[in-house]
Amino acid sequence: MLIDFTVTNYQSIRDTQTFSFVSESRTEEKNILFSMENNTINLYPFSVIFGPNASGKSRFLYALEDLCNFVKDSYKYSEKDDITAYKPFLLDSKSKELPTSFELEYEVNGKRYLYILEISQTEVIREELYLFSYNKKVSKSKIFMRKKGEKNYYGSSFLGSKKALEIFLLPNQSLLSRSGNSNNDSLKEAYSFFTNGITFYTKKDLMSSNVSLTTYYLDKDKDFHLKSAIVNLLKTADLQIEDVKIEHKDVLNNVELSQFNEAEYEMLKLLINSRPKMGHRVQSSLEKELAYFDLNEDESTGTIKLYDLSSYIFNSLINGTVLIIDEFNSGLHPLIEKMIISLFLNPEINRKNAQLLITSHDTYILDTCELKREQIWFTDKNKDGATELYSLNEFDKNVIRDYANYGKSYFDGRFKALPNISDFSLE
Repeated sequence: MLIDFTVTNYQSIRDTQTFSFVSESRTEEKNILFSMENNTINLYPFSVIFGPNASGKSRFLYALEDLCNFVKDSYKYSEKDDITAYKPFLLDSKSKELPTSFELEYEVNGKRYLYILEISQTEVIREELYLFSYNKKVSKSKIFMRKKGEKNYYGSSFLGSKKALEIFLLPNQSLLSRSGNSNNDSLKEAYSFFTNGITFYTKKDLMSSNVSLTTYYLDKDKDFHLKSAIVNLLKTADLQIEDVKIEHKDVLNNVELSQFNEAEYEMLKLLINSRPKMGHRVQSSLEKELAYFDLNEDESTGTIKLYDLSSYIFNSLINGTVLIIDEFNSGLHPLIEKMIISLFLNPEINRKNAQLLITSHDTYILDTCELKREQIWFTDKNKDGATELYSLNEFDKNVIRDYANYGKSYFDGRFKALPNISDFSLE
């Protein structure tokens, strides 16, 4: 589970900005999904970030995704590879020379970790991993600490050969990434969050829907459990779809095999050659006759997006993972948005403590999902063009009352985070 995330000096984010799923409320609330450490931490299952275009809300999610990708994949880096997660703020001369830093607090198998990373374009400047424990009071122990120019520190919980690890560890690689992909079992749990505990759905996924993960999973779903769930979701959304089937065409025949290993090639071939078809009821038929339409050629953008999203949603709910969706409202009707959010807010459906974080422009969510103040976040640019992230909870409760008409208040400018639109003239 994701507890909180902090980033400094990343793209439009210059100053330190922090998002949190933590509820500070002392009383039991309906949207608090689960508790940690003898009820000392309560976490929300859902939060939303609002803001105008170019305010940095997507960039904040990209920062989290870049961090996760770096930890997940940097063990593959060669000496000459730049660190792609390094994307400093460029609108002042000082920041573009400074490192980018991340802090991520998360939970895996009931254990709470804090991961700290500071990077330049070519090397890791600082990397630390902590494990929290609860014994009368909360404390944290250092698993490892790595600082440029200093000898690495390893705590008692770090097992295995340090020398063997450091022989192969490059300056541009994450120690957590390298260790998580070695024979050292002591960090595999902490590393697993980055590989299996969090998933991202961004604009590029919708644009490449013909290679959808949903199609891949459906093709592999021999027991039809996923198919049944996806069809039910599409039915619930009133898309008049009664069935989904996957047809295969030999489209990928001229791709050079040497570009991929055998497993990668077979997966790519399966994805490209698989064509999802949506079955609609033939109204004049006395029997349950269906007419099938090509998803990408014949169905609406909203149907495509919901189909694409469905595997991400069910994977998160079934496995209790974190799902991050950028521009959630794009292509989806507000009632369908509410339906998806309600899956995460319902403890009878969300039994594994899955979490959903989205960006959106649709204020319908604010006034219909009965969200707490700490679940509603905003991004805005300051006078220097730098992104600022803040929650509704930071506003005076005597001025903005709980469960007030948040949508109207937002468009009235009471939370800022609105585009500054000026009068347009052809002259």
